[in-house]
Amino acid sequence: LERNKSSLESLKKRIGQFTFSEFKILGNLLVNLAFEISTLRERLEREAIEDPLTGLYNRNFLRKFAGSLVSLAKRERIPFTVAVIDIDDFKKINDTYGHAKGDEVLRTLGKIIRNRLRTSDAPVRMGGEEILLMFFNANKKEASSVVEEIKERLSEVDFGFGKRVTFSAGVAGFPEDFGQSVTLEELVELADERLYKAKRSGKNRVVWM
Repeated sequence: LERNKSSLESLKKRIGQFTFSEFKILGNLLVNLAFEISTLRERLEREAIEDPLTGLYNRNFLRKFAGSLVSLAKRERIPFTVAVIDIDDFKKINDTYGHAKGDEVLRTLGKIIRNRLRTSDAPVRMGGEEILLMFFNANKKEASSVVEEIKERLSEVDFGFGKRVTFSAGVAGFPEDFGQSVTLEELVELADERLYKAKRSGKNRVVWM
């Protein structure tokens, strides 16, 4: 008790040594520090689920949040559609023009996707040139139309290759393709199958049937 009393008295003496102006400066410093810490925390949280090259979500987002979107769609009986995109001949782009050009293509595609999708949609870079798009409250026809539009916008960009850059995509949806027991993994697997069908059919197309 005596020790606590002594500490309190010592603190009172120290506080008394500060002027009002110094208290004001100290207060501003503490406010700024709290803001910086909060900003840093938000940035770290964002970076943990964001792909730095494309600005899309990464696999951490998929692991943490995507399953709950499917669960919500099933519970509320709302359409939920996924599309898997893969840039055509991307390895050839890297081998011929260098990885910097390949990164430019990915960065541009990421920007086109972010500008076109709704805030309720979730684009995820799965790795390499493969991108997963998740559409909440959209059926396969609606989602496929958006993917076609993104593909068209990408093909209009001149990367200096002398030819257009295209991608192929496969689309799968709930409840059109599956019943209530569907999982995100099953939706992605079916979209993948349709993506490879698009590749085999000549590339530069969206397959959703």
